[in-house]
Amino acid sequence: TGYWIDIGTPERYFKANKDFLEKTKGTTSSRLASIGREIKISPPVVVGDNLVLEDGCSIGPYSILGDNCSLGEKSKAQDCIFWSNVTLADNVMVKSAILGFGVYLHPGTMIENKIVIKVQQGEGFLSQPLLSKPFRN
Repeated sequence: TGYWIDIGTPERYFKANKDFLEKTKGTTSSRLASIGREIKISPPVVVGDNLVLEDGCSIGPYSILGDNCSLGEKSKAQDCIFWSNVTLADNVMVKSAILGFGVYLHPGTMIENKIVIKVQQGEGFLSQPLLSKPFRN
């Protein structure tokens, strides 16, 4: 009674992670580095080591955050997958998105239904819609 799903498209990758979260039915975390005041965590959520949560931020439901992620003041992450070393500056809203390794989102950024590959401080970002289109010859 195992589970297998082809994760060859962004939608399927997202679905596989959501299916995993539905089985956790809670919040799973490792070592938190820093946690501010008035934090809201809505399960199911899984977070890696060294998570930094500033005042007033929220995570979940249906979110996975890798190691060394940071959410600035009043930032929100809902229905998301963050790889390691993702940083949301203050007042960032991310919904239904996949953020790649080392992504930095500037203050006030809003991302929805996107895959963000790489953003560094002081640079623009490369993204694509979360929904992929089938390849046609």
